[in-house]
Amino acid sequence: AISRLIGSLGFQSDDISLSEGSTIDLRKPGEAEDEYSEMAEEDMDPENCLPDVCIRHFQCCEIDTSAGLGKVWWRLRKTSYQIVEHSWFESFIIFMILLSSGALAFEDIYIEQRKVAKTVLEFADKIFTYIFILEMTLKWLAYGFKKYFTNYWCWLDFLIVDVSLVSLVANTLGYSDLAAIKSLRTLRALRPLRALSRFEGMRVVVNALIGAIPSIMNVLLVCLIFWLIFSIMGVNLFAGKFGRCTSHSGFIYNASHINNKSECLSMNDTEYYWSKVKVNFDNVGAGYLALLQVATFKGWMDIMYAAVDSRAVEEQPIKEVNLYMYLYFVIFIIFGSFFTLNLFIGVIIDNFNQQKRKIRGQDIFMTEEQKKYYNAMKKLGSKKPQKPIPRPMNSFQGFFFDLVSKQAFDIIIMLLILLNMLTMMVETDEQSLYMESILYNINLAFIIIFTTECIIKIIALRCYFFTISWNIFDFVVVILSIV
Repeated sequence: AISRLIGSLGFQSDDISLSEGSTIDLRKPGEAEDEYSEMAEEDMDPENCLPDVCIRHFQCCEIDTSAGLGKVWWRLRKTSYQIVEHSWFESFIIFMILLSSGALAFEDIYIEQRKVAKTVLEFADKIFTYIFILEMTLKWLAYGFKKYFTNYWCWLDFLIVDVSLVSLVANTLGYSDLAAIKSLRTLRALRPLRALSRFEGMRVVVNALIGAIPSIMNVLLVCLIFWLIFSIMGVNLFAGKFGRCTSHSGFIYNASHINNKSECLSMNDTEYYWSKVKVNFDNVGAGYLALLQVATFKGWMDIMYAAVDSRAVEEQPIKEVNLYMYLYFVIFIIFGSFFTLNLFIGVIIDNFNQQKRKIRGQDIFMTEEQKKYYNAMKKLGSKKPQKPIPRPMNSFQGFFFDLVSKQAFDIIIMLLILLNMLTMMVETDEQSLYMESILYNINLAFIIIFTTECIIKIIALRCYFFTISWNIFDFVVVILSIV
């Protein structure tokens, strides 16, 4: 039956057996090796120099590479392709990029006084420019304009080399002193960027940053809307209230001496000036700028103190007259700074991990649900199974074991810890002896409660108490409290 099936499919059983077909190559000797070797050689051939559209519309662009000048042209492109694809060529170009970047670092304000160094650097710049032009020409021959100019890394190389080329031509023609040429020469500082395309890690970072731009714009929109709420609140609370009457040296006069702006201006003296804090909440735009300064923690203390000291519009501030305004800045720092600004970092890191997975080929054929399941399994696989603590046979210990195992016990202990924290927050620097005595007795009561809790847990859990790191931490804290 098997031989009939093979015959019906067009195979001859006397040429090859079924068992042989499953283990050896079905090609006849000398028949298909040439085909595969030709395919391997074709992989090393350069692509078309121009797009297919140009070849269709301009017949002169189609060259016969089998004979004549076309064959010479094809050999030239093939040789160029083998050169630029060689690892030594890439290493040499990377070395030249690093060397040229190092040469740029030697150009400082004293370069005009060092004639020898200036001459050497100018000569080196010419050599580097010639090398980079030769590299670009070889890549044009090897890859063709179609492949070269459809790669944005090649576009980056092209623009940087063009800057060096224009600078070289301007120096040769004597136009190096023109302001436009001097400005263009500063763009040579972009030369180290050419190294980005040569290292995979750098490419991943750049691709992650570029890929994160749409997500960053969404986060920026959320941030602007969220900050708009605080900016409007700031305008309503502080608009026109950041003014103060100061002396020429910056001394702020007391409100009992000068109460408002009109009194300050009526003094008619050069020692009295009415000024405003540079960053304020007089309008929504200024409010955004003030919030940005607060979120980045650069000079934000002056803004906060001005808000806390503010009284009314064009009135002299009094120290901490508006203490509740501290809450405005605390809430904004928590939600407007810690929360929203970290979203930007999270988006970039997420895109970076996506780029790494794409390069490594991970998760490329998985759906979103499969990815979630796969990640969940990975997390479960990394966790060690925990054995439950056995209940003691002794009834006395068993009673305490059941007690500490209940959720209500943990909730009560948590509430007591919070109450203990509140009592510690009540302590001040210059508190009375009566207040100090009350707080001492309350603290002593909490120590007794937490010591009792620790003893109960040791009785209930026995030696297993010290196998849990949090229990050891609680035990150390209780011992230190008693001491």
